[in-house]
Amino acid sequence: MHVTTRWTTNKRYDITMGPHEIPTDQPVAEGGDHAGPSPVELLLGAIGGCAAFYAGAYLDNKGVDREGLEVMVTGETTERPYRFGKFTVKIKLPSGTDPKLERPVSRAVKACTVFNTLVNAAEFDTRVVTKSN
Repeated sequence: MHVTTRWTTNKRYDITMGPHEIPTDQPVAEGGDHAGPSPVELLLGAIGGCAAFYAGAYLDNKGVDREGLEVMVTGETTERPYRFGKFTVKIKLPSGTDPKLERPVSRAVKACTVFNTLVNAAEFDTRVVTKSN
């Protein structure tokens, strides 16, 4: 799996993922044009999207309608190095869902690929390539 990110203008970069393209930009206060979410917002969105998918799949497997399912993700920053030090994932189950499903939904969400990638500290292999390489 791979994505390609290209600079377009000012502080905007477009990310191409298969047939999809997502603009990413910085807020106006940081010199961007706010033409899309910032990379850190995309990270929170990736966590939320993955968690929602796993929660939804669990509910679907149990025959529970997913209408009203929501996942809210908050990131708390820390210094040195500046990064997210804590994520809070809140799952709002559809109205009328049996409270006994809360714990198994939480377990299902923890199987999310994005969650596991962050929890288990993925390796990064960063290479700089010039046109002559």
